[in-house]
Amino acid sequence: MWRANGTREQSHPFPSAALFGAGLLCALVTACSGTTGSAGPAGATGTTGPSGPSTTGSALNVSTATAITGTITSVAIGGPPVVKFQLADQNGAPLQGLPAADLGWVMAQLVPGQNGTASQWNSYIYTTVTPAGCPTGVAACDTAPKIQATVESATSGTLVDNRDGTYVYTFKTDITTVPDVAYNAALTHRVGFEIRGLAQANNADYTFQPSTGATTGIFMREIVETATCNNCHTMLNAHGGARVEVQYCVMCHSPATTDPYSGNTLDMKVMIHKIHTGNTLPSIQTASGPNTVPTLGLGYWIIGYMESINNFNTVLYPQDTRNCTTCHVQSIPAATQAANYSTVPTAEACGSCHDTVNFTTGAGMDGIVATDAQCTTCHGATSTLDGGALQVIAAHVIPEDVLATHFQYIVNSVTFKTTAGSLYPVVNFSVVDPTHGNAPYNILTAAPFAGTDPATGVPVCADDTARLAIDIAWDTSDYTNWGSAPTPAPSTWGQPISLNPLAGCGTATPAPGLTGPDATGAFTMTSSTPLPNPPAANCPPAGGTACPAIANVGVVIEGHPGIVTTGPGAAAIPVTSAVSYANVTGAAPTARRVVVDIAKCNVCHNLLAEHGTNRNNDTQVCGACHNPASTDVSERQTLTATTPGIDGRWEQTIDFKHMIHAIHDGSIRGAAGAPFVIYGYGGSVNNFTDVVYPGQINRCDACHVATSYYPVADTAVQATTFFTGLSKEVPNLTTPGNPISTSANMSVCSACHVDAATQAHMQQNGGSTTLTKDAEGRTILSSSPGSVETCAICHGAGGVADVRVVHNIPATAD
Repeated sequence: MWRANGTREQSHPFPSAALFGAGLLCALVTACSGTTGSAGPAGATGTTGPSGPSTTGSALNVSTATAITGTITSVAIGGPPVVKFQLADQNGAPLQGLPAADLGWVMAQLVPGQNGTASQWNSYIYTTVTPAGCPTGVAACDTAPKIQATVESATSGTLVDNRDGTYVYTFKTDITTVPDVAYNAALTHRVGFEIRGLAQANNADYTFQPSTGATTGIFMREIVETATCNNCHTMLNAHGGARVEVQYCVMCHSPATTDPYSGNTLDMKVMIHKIHTGNTLPSIQTASGPNTVPTLGLGYWIIGYMESINNFNTVLYPQDTRNCTTCHVQSIPAATQAANYSTVPTAEACGSCHDTVNFTTGAGMDGIVATDAQCTTCHGATSTLDGGALQVIAAHVIPEDVLATHFQYIVNSVTFKTTAGSLYPVVNFSVVDPTHGNAPYNILTAAPFAGTDPATGVPVCADDTARLAIDIAWDTSDYTNWGSAPTPAPSTWGQPISLNPLAGCGTATPAPGLTGPDATGAFTMTSSTPLPNPPAANCPPAGGTACPAIANVGVVIEGHPGIVTTGPGAAAIPVTSAVSYANVTGAAPTARRVVVDIAKCNVCHNLLAEHGTNRNNDTQVCGACHNPASTDVSERQTLTATTPGIDGRWEQTIDFKHMIHAIHDGSIRGAAGAPFVIYGYGGSVNNFTDVVYPGQINRCDACHVATSYYPVADTAVQATTFFTGLSKEVPNLTTPGNPISTSANMSVCSACHVDAATQAHMQQNGGSTTLTKDAEGRTILSSSPGSVETCAICHGAGGVADVRVVHNIPATAD
């Protein structure tokens, strides 16, 4: 069935059932130990299998393909268009046997803009849709019929299969006589098709000028390329999976297409901006936060196929929507009109995000009434009004991001002072301006760190608008920060030593331990807290080996200057945090392992900035606090024995390897009844159930470097603490200093695979949820006899359930 008015449908491609089945088979095979015996006698001949799909030509049957690539080779118009095309499989072999019922067609003409309007596609194939009542969950809907572009099923026209991988389709629709769309052979035209019910296919399209047959040198509208969308979406997938390319989408998603239920346009330039703006659309903002309920005239929602409610008011876009060039990438040669966003501003495009502006009445725009013909006067690329500040590009500049380029944190050196047998870290650091020859800032006097905040009248370092911290974490083999406090306490458990160079803010006395600036502008900060000495207990306690001393530490400079941008008060500036490493003996330090790439994070996040813009743009920073020992227990201390958190827990791990997987899988976990919730600063409740990952959640390579997604050795990566003994739960599952943890690989995999069957499989193959740790936070594998994870046997490279294979990670991903 062809969907005329469907919208994006979410799917969860993670193959948990297949993974469990293959893993169980592996478990059974590996459980049978002993030597292999001699080969037995040959078995009896099996029964004849079913016949494969029939072919009568030189091509394979289309049903045998695992991927289909279509190519349109020519279009002739003398009435109903006649299109020649070909199909090939994943190996380039031609394909025959395409059923007409699995093929759909679209054709449109490109009309140039006039008087400031944007060019637009007009589909020759459309229908009128009348609302059938209002779906449950929506209080009120429009009732008037609306025009929508649609597809022509190949069962309507004539499909000829040449049996050699080539086909000819003759449309039923005579585009030269379509009412309301005047055929003009001099205009640019595009024809494209979609395939359903078979392997994943592309949307083949052919763009040409009928009067000349030209396919190049003609008027085009290439604003955004599919590859750009796929940076976040992995593979753009809408309307049940058959529509996967932008060049195909725009033929139907034109200004002429409207959702009759909501009255919202389905025009691509409006729809995409509104979807991505989501819960920050101005029209749905209230004093208590966004009103995401589908409401006529507010926000953006669509009633789709089978009257499904597609409520985009809940979309959480993972970066600032002012980053226009995230989608409009002018460096892509095929995106020849990518700059249109700045050169052709229109009421429709701009009003899609600024949806409380009425360009007809001037409401929301200081009473200024404007038509598309007038937009460039103020907002065009050459506008000089307000010194050019109203140009589209200038108006979308994020001042905090620009100012961040004027700062760089540098760890110059890390040494250690020995006093009374204890080691005290000594950090020499600088804050410099890379845009002015690395000129140093004097953090004691420079306005971004010590100036007055006009909103509060106090120094920016006193109202936390400016903040600097030096965090010292250990050991880099896998941070646990054991012994960070003499007595285990919720506020310090698993956390690094943190030094505050701005502690003397507003006084004439520098922070304790701070000296400088020296002749180079650098400062030196000596920790008043020593690195902990090895515990008296052995590691493990039942063993005969003393716990080792700390060897390598990670040193992080994080925080932000405070500068007035849009006012009235100072804003936190997201300066990239700095990370360095040091060995306590002065030898070359061992850095923490690298698992993810910040550049991959920023494909979707643009500039990763967390915790009040304090920890920014470097994932190596995160692990100092988000380590295997840490939970959110410090922020759940207001809970009681009878009142757990909203997730039914008294603490939740914040170990990076579990947390990040769980956050990105948030909506799926929530739907499965396993919401991932972290209690944050000030007791804030962060429920990640609203997080919908925009790509394919099984594609580990979206974040991971190389093959770091493969199972790890549980002797090298520490188990994840879920119970510290410091929570308010009664009876508590353990006591302070004796955490209960989940083995490393199970911790990672169970973040997404929350179902009981898969978790049971993990435990059958060495995973454990009851591991304990020694006095330095290292896993005591013997605390759960037999719990040595064997994941790599089946899920390692080349295994019967190789992670790369079951997660559909392409070989080119490395």
